[in-house]
Amino acid sequence: MQFASALVEYLVAGVGGLLWLVPLLNSLLGLDLKIVDPAGAMLLPLAYVLGLYIDATSSFLLRVLKVRRLQKLKLWARLFGAPYDASYDRTVAILARTPELLAQTMQSYVSRDRIARCMALNAAIGLPLVVTLDHSTTRWRLFALVGIALIWSIASWTRLERLSSKFKSKALEALLRLPAPRDDGAR
Repeated sequence: MQFASALVEYLVAGVGGLLWLVPLLNSLLGLDLKIVDPAGAMLLPLAYVLGLYIDATSSFLLRVLKVRRLQKLKLWARLFGAPYDASYDRTVAILARTPELLAQTMQSYVSRDRIARCMALNAAIGLPLVVTLDHSTTRWRLFALVGIALIWSIASWTRLERLSSKFKSKALEALLRLPAPRDDGAR
């Protein structure tokens, strides 16, 4: 299950990466790659590897840039809010009775965090490429759309990461309150 989840995450991130990598390669190397034609479909297996690299890079860069500092701004908190403790307490109390379900829920949170983080990096890379590679009259509209996607991706990623972190803290608290498993000596 975990491998399938990672495969999907990396494919999503990698396909997002192809949206900026293919135009960049076409421009720099004079190629005519297209994502939708049969030759472009050969790029799909590379999307997994690209997704893996984008995940690792986005994780590093976003931590270095300290995007979390934006959360301290009052406007940011008003727009994206704080997680509700009562909701987490109830959910964790239910899931803590079945640690396997609790672990699956935490894995789904990690998965969505990773996808949002990767899309933020893809949009950040795509934004300057729109201006430098697209010389059509619509490039500023595309620039605005990619800019909105970047802001939305960063906002979503910070929100999802904060929710995941809060859930994990509550889950750990609940698990530590559970009675320890009995060792009845049976082997």
